[in-house]
Amino acid sequence: MPYYGYNPYMQQYQQPQQTNFVHVQNEMQAREWAIAPNSSITFIDDNQPYFYTKSMGVSQFEPPVFKRYRIVEDIAPENVQNVPQAPSEPLGDNLSEYITKAEFEPFKTLLQKIEKELHADEPTE
Repeated sequence: MPYYGYNPYMQQYQQPQQTNFVHVQNEMQAREWAIAPNSSITFIDDNQPYFYTKSMGVSQFEPPVFKRYRIVEDIAPENVQNVPQAPSEPLGDNLSEYITKAEFEPFKTLLQKIEKELHADEPTE
């Protein structure tokens, strides 16, 4: 009795995407790397702090997508020495560094006067 749900031709279109890591000497080598349709490769640059990805869609007529990423070291907190500590006072408790509204009013008036003088020479519509 034949099995009617099997279609051998569908297998060629259902290839899973693969991700590989390849070491390269520079970006140009990664850009020139040939890539199969419906796949993606990650390149690690052995000479620069970069890694690259190159992806190809299902169609061979689509151009490949190439991206460059900078590798930045992120130091884990347990490995950091002399980490600046957060201030012991919660933000906003020490108001001595702030200006009061009464102290600000003379500056506001002065700024408005300067703004009027600057715009006085502009033609009005």
